[in-house]
Amino acid sequence: MTEGQGTLRSYNGLESFTLAVQHNHKGEPFYPLDLFTWVAQHSTGSYGLLYVYDDKDEHEHNVFQIYVPKRGQLLKQADPFLSPYPEEVERDYDPENPPID
Repeated sequence: MTEGQGTLRSYNGLESFTLAVQHNHKGEPFYPLDLFTWVAQHSTGSYGLLYVYDDKDEHEHNVFQIYVPKRGQLLKQADPFLSPYPEEVERDYDPENPPID
């Protein structure tokens, strides 16, 4: 099942689309990826980020996947901020070993 919310607003004369989605069944279509692909192809000046975390992915279960619509393409990039997920996101805060940002 996919649950989500999207908004389209204008900020300083620029249209902005925001999408927040929770998707928890791997076999079902994942429409945010389809939507970002369509936007990249049809609105080639668009840019943004789509962060995907899939703990059921056989190869990338512990990392965020980032999709970047840019210059007419949807590119998949490595995540430098939240991956690996368990180490960067789930571990308890330790003042003796804080995150390196």
